[in-house]
Amino acid sequence: MATYGDVPFTLTDICDFEQAFLPSSSVYEDATHGFPTDPIKDIRTECMNGRHNRWIKKEEISDVVLTAIETSKLAEVYYPAYRTIQSDNKIQANQAVIGLLFPGTGYDVDLPHDSRTHQSRARLAIQFDSGGMPYDPYTDEEPSPAIKRSREETLQQMLKAVESTFKYQHRHFLFSLYINDGYLRIIRWDRFRVIVTQPVNYLEDHETLPRLLWRFARLTDEQQGLDASVTRVELSSEDYRLMDRLGQFDPTLDISDEEGVFLPRFPARNDATQAAAASTSAQPSASGSTPRSRTAQKDDDPRVFKRVRAAFRESLAKGWPRYRMKVGPEGREFLVGMPRCQNPRLFRRGYRCYIAVDCDTHKFVWLKDAWRPQNEGGNFEGAILQSFARDSKLKVPTVVCHGLVAQYRPSAERRPSRECSAAQALKIPEKRVTRSTARENGKVIGVKRARDEDEEGVKDRSEPKEESCDAVASEPSSAHYRLALKEIGIDLSEFTSGWQLVKLIFDCIRTHARAYKEYGILHGDISDGNILICPSIIQKDGREVVVWNGMLIDWELARFVSEDGRPLKRHRLTVGLPLSWEFSSIQRHRDSRRPLTVDDDIEAFVYVLLHTAVQYVRHTLPARAAGRYIHEFFETYRRFPNNVVDCSELKVKSVMDARLAFEGTDILFCDDGRAPVHPLNGLLFELFRRLQARYTVIEWDAQADSGDDDESDDEGDSENRPTCARQRPNGKPTRGTVKRDGRAAQGLKPPTARQRDLARGLQSHLAIVKLFSKYVLEQGWPLHDKVAGNQLPADFEHTRRIVDVPDGVPLPAKARARGRNASRKRAKIAGGNR
Repeated sequence: MATYGDVPFTLTDICDFEQAFLPSSSVYEDATHGFPTDPIKDIRTECMNGRHNRWIKKEEISDVVLTAIETSKLAEVYYPAYRTIQSDNKIQANQAVIGLLFPGTGYDVDLPHDSRTHQSRARLAIQFDSGGMPYDPYTDEEPSPAIKRSREETLQQMLKAVESTFKYQHRHFLFSLYINDGYLRIIRWDRFRVIVTQPVNYLEDHETLPRLLWRFARLTDEQQGLDASVTRVELSSEDYRLMDRLGQFDPTLDISDEEGVFLPRFPARNDATQAAAASTSAQPSASGSTPRSRTAQKDDDPRVFKRVRAAFRESLAKGWPRYRMKVGPEGREFLVGMPRCQNPRLFRRGYRCYIAVDCDTHKFVWLKDAWRPQNEGGNFEGAILQSFARDSKLKVPTVVCHGLVAQYRPSAERRPSRECSAAQALKIPEKRVTRSTARENGKVIGVKRARDEDEEGVKDRSEPKEESCDAVASEPSSAHYRLALKEIGIDLSEFTSGWQLVKLIFDCIRTHARAYKEYGILHGDISDGNILICPSIIQKDGREVVVWNGMLIDWELARFVSEDGRPLKRHRLTVGLPLSWEFSSIQRHRDSRRPLTVDDDIEAFVYVLLHTAVQYVRHTLPARAAGRYIHEFFETYRRFPNNVVDCSELKVKSVMDARLAFEGTDILFCDDGRAPVHPLNGLLFELFRRLQARYTVIEWDAQADSGDDDESDDEGDSENRPTCARQRPNGKPTRGTVKRDGRAAQGLKPPTARQRDLARGLQSHLAIVKLFSKYVLEQGWPLHDKVAGNQLPADFEHTRRIVDVPDGVPLPAKARARGRNASRKRAKIAGGNR
C-alpha cells in the first residue's frame, strides 16, 4: 500500500475490481446485456478537436460525457449533475470539475430540484481532468514541478468532494470515476484506504464505461457504500415533524442548568398529563449525576435543560439531512440532525457526535458515531463505562446502548475471471513510487491521528505492489462503533470562576483515581475536550437545586493495568500517543512506546488546568501574548535530525524551572481587583514543582541507564580499553564511578530526597488528591476572576507547528536511549544478514 500525502493507495487491476465490488448476477447477463457503444463513439468525436486532433477542455469533456450518460440512460435511473471545486490558489484554470450521479427515485416527489441534487444524495462522483497521463495524480511518472503541483491540487480537490459526501451521508465507502481525456480509472474510497484501478482507454474499449455504470446502477444501496443501519428522514415523514416539535421551546418543561439555581416545584401530574407530555415533549431526565446504577433506566421526568433543547434545535439546520440511526445489537433507533461536533477528515480515526432523540422514549441523548483502525486494538468505550455501572462515586457517563455497526463485505463467491481486452491492458510500471506532499506532523512519529494537523512534516516514498481486490476486500479496514449516552454535558470553558474550574478538574482526578484503584484502568487521553460539566439536580432543604460536577468522558483509549501498574498484554494498544498531543506528558512525547503510567495522566490534568486558565481567567500576560503563549507552549514541537519529535522548548523549560513565564513576563493569575494574588498561582506552582521533581529524577536515572548501555557497547572491545576505565587496581568495577562522573560532567545535579518524594507522589493519586482538596477547601477564592469571552485573539487558530532543531543540539535523555537502541537493532540485523 502506498501513500500520496495522507492518502493510502492500493493499485489493482480493473477486472479484479469489478469482480470484487461491481458484481453482476451472472456471466450470461453480462454477455447478453448489449451495452450501448454509440454514445462512447459520439464522445470520442465531440471531445477531439478535429482540425488539430487535440482534446478539448475538461469542462467541455464533462458536458459531453454527462450529457451522454443522461440521454442514453447509461446509469439507468441515475442522472448526473456537476459542480466545480475551487482550488486553494484561486486560479480559474485549476478548478476541479466533479460530476455526481443522483438517484431518480427514493425521495418525496414534491422535493425541489436543488434538494434532489444536494451532496447528501450523491451516489457516484466523476472527476474530469485533461492533459493525459502526466497529469494523472495516481500515476508514478516523474513530473516537472508545475505538473507535480497540478497533480496535488487535483487529488486534494477530489478529496474535498469525497469528504463532503461523507460529511452529509452515512456510508462506509464511496465509488468514483477519474476521467482524464481518453483514460479512465475507477476508485473506491473508505476511511482508511483508497483502491485505484489501472487506467483504461474507455474510448478504444467502447463497452468499459457503459458496463461500469450499468453494474453500478444495479448495486444495492449497501453495495454502493451506504450504511444499512441508517435511514434518511424525509420532509413529509412523521419523524421529521416529531424532530421539529421536540425542538420547540416549552416553558412548562424547560429548566435552567445554571449551578446553584433553585428549581420551581414541579407539580404531580395525573396519568393523562404524563401521557400527553410523553407524546409531545418528553425529554431526558435532568438528574444526570445523582447516585444511581449506571445502566440507563426508565425515567418519567419529562423536564429538560434549556441548553440541551437549544442545542438540539440548532442541529435541525436548514439544508442538513436528518436520519434515523440504529445502535447496538438490539437495533435501538435514534433520530439525528446535524452533528454537534465531528472530524471532517476522511482518513484515520474519526467521529461524529449528535444530540439525538431516542425513538422509544422521545428523550434526548448524546450519540457518538466513531470509527478507528481495525488493527488498533483496545476496548470499546461502552464496555468500559458499563464496568463502572454500579459505582455512583465515578463521575462518568451512563450507557444507554452501544455496539459495532455491521459493514458490507463483498461475497466470497466470485464469478469466473473475465479476460481483459487489449485496450484495457495499459502498460503500468512494476513498481509505483509515489511522492508525498507535506505529511502532517501527526504522522512524523508514526501514530494515528484524527484531528486536523499542520502541513509540515517529512516526505515519504513508498513502493506499492499491485494487490488483489479479493484480499483487500475480505475484511473491513475500520471498526465502526456507536455509543448512546444518557448525559449531555457542557463544555469545560463554561465554568464561572477559577475555583469552579479547579473543582471540576478535581472531580475528574478523583474519578481517575478510583478507576485506577478499583478497576485497574488508566484513561490515557486526558484533554480539555474530555472533561465536561455535568449538571444534576439534588435535594437541598426540601427543594431541588442544580449542581455542577466534572465528568470524565471518552474512555476508548483506556488501558488496563495490573496492581503494580504494568499494562496487561491483552489490552495493549497499537496507538502510542493519545489523540490530544497538546496535553500529553513530556515523557510520552519522548518515548511513546513506553507503557502509560499514572503520572502521565496526572501531568495531562495539569496542562488542561493551565491551558483553560490562560484562556479564561484574568492574568498578567498582555492581550496579544496569550495566543502566542498557547501556540508556543502547547502546539509547537521540536523535530531533531533523526526525526525524533519532542515537545516545545518552552514547555520543557517551564517544567524544569517550575516557573510559568513568557517573553519576560511571569504568568500570574489575578483576583477581582486585578492584583496578581490568586490561589491558582499557588496550586500551579505546587503542581509544576512536582513535575520538576519528576523529570529531575527521570533525567538523572536515564543518564545512569545510558552509562550502563555505553559500557555494554564497548564490552567487545574491552581489550583495547584502558585498564583504569575498566576496573580499579583491586579488581572492583568502576561502573558506578563512571556514571556519576558522566552525569556531573553534563551539569546534572542528583535529585534531593524531597524531590524524589514529590516525584513518587505523582505515581499515585493520594498526594495530588490531598493537594487539590486543600486548595478547593481554601478560603479567599475570587468570585469574578473569569473574563467575558476568550482572551485569545479573535483570529487565533489552533494549528500544530513543528520546528526543526539544528544539528548539534543534544537529544533528551530518553530520546537518545531510544535512538541508540534502534541503531543497535539495525546494526544487529545487518550483521546477521551478512
